[in-house]
Amino acid sequence: MKKLNRTVTLEQELSKAVQFRSDTSAYGYIGHITTKYIDGKILYKFYVRSETEFKPSITGFSVNFVDTDGFLIDNIRITDYSKNVDNAGKVFGLTSNASEYFAIGDYERIADWDLMVNTSNK
Repeated sequence: MKKLNRTVTLEQELSKAVQFRSDTSAYGYIGHITTKYIDGKILYKFYVRSETEFKPSITGFSVNFVDTDGFLIDNIRITDYSKNVDNAGKVFGLTSNASEYFAIGDYERIADWDLMVNTSNK
């Protein structure tokens, strides 16, 4: 059988989905994110849940992408999401499946992420 000689390009490598660790550091919320890079955009699937009821003062979530030394590369504010509700109508999670323009060099440097909460200014 003939062996194929195939070179994987950087774009092909970055188009593979990367599932990051869960982040539990934001006020009892547990966040999950999976990303990949295609055509100049970071595509992400984001999910956050809470063991308790969602707090009304929290207006949304953001994701900080950091490098291997923990320095901020970029921040994405999650603005387009769906609420997950139980049979009683209580929100137990939020999901988002979206994309944003992102520099390829910045995407290559992502080593970790942090979940951030956005609160109202009351």
